[in-house]
Amino acid sequence: QVEAQAAGRPVIALGAGGALDTVVDGGTGVHVTEQTADSLIEAIRRFERLTFSVDRNVAHAQQFSKERFSRELVALVDETQEGLRAGRSQLWN
Repeated sequence: QVEAQAAGRPVIALGAGGALDTVVDGGTGVHVTEQTADSLIEAIRRFERLTFSVDRNVAHAQQFSKERFSRELVALVDETQEGLRAGRSQLWN
């Protein structure tokens, strides 16, 4: 899903699990509400009525890039180390 969005393409995905985070219903794709043929047909019909932005899909997908994950993980580790050095016993609220 994220790979398709990174290429600017909207997706149709089951509205469960990770797709709830990676696919914005009506924005970067469409959620299928149930695992049934009728639900899939309705999602396809909605998909065909909507207009999707290539730029929005690409920008949304970039939130899930390896680079961003690495950058945020390093920042979290740095923040944790600083807290430990400062003697804070509770790092997170």
